[in-house]
Amino acid sequence: MTIRIQALQVHHDTESFQCGSAPLDDWLRRVARQHGGKGVSRTFVAVDPDTPDSILGFYSLTVGTAEGASLPPQLAKRLPKKIPIVLIGRLATAEPVRGAGIGGLLLIDALRRTVRVASEVGIAAILVDAKDQNAARFCEHFGFQPLPDAKDRLVLTLNTAATLFD
Repeated sequence: MTIRIQALQVHHDTESFQCGSAPLDDWLRRVARQHGGKGVSRTFVAVDPDTPDSILGFYSLTVGTAEGASLPPQLAKRLPKKIPIVLIGRLATAEPVRGAGIGGLLLIDALRRTVRVASEVGIAAILVDAKDQNAARFCEHFGFQPLPDAKDRLVLTLNTAATLFD
């Protein structure tokens, strides 16, 4: 199966998407386009070119700041008190294609996009909010580290992310 990852558009069928998590499904259906239109976040979807309206998975990106002191100590000691971050707020794969590697493709795309943007603006780290322990383990596989005080939030430095694409 060939997969394309592209920005969420009006023609994408958000209503049929089901990942097994009602909050993620609802967010994609009711909030993703609104946030995109207001500049709050950007959502990217994985599609099969043969069925380009059907969403196989998605993720959202937004920018923000994080307290350097909230990071793992080995990272915090090298950074200022407030650091610029990109947050991967949501990432989900449709139930019918779970286990096919689409989640990994989406995460790699999010990291690649962030590294590309960081060549133009300051970004020190990428944070992700994991919805459960399985999601946290998935992110740890890509090098993310849990924050000391919030095990459902994980961090990857931009420098580490950039080494994935060297």
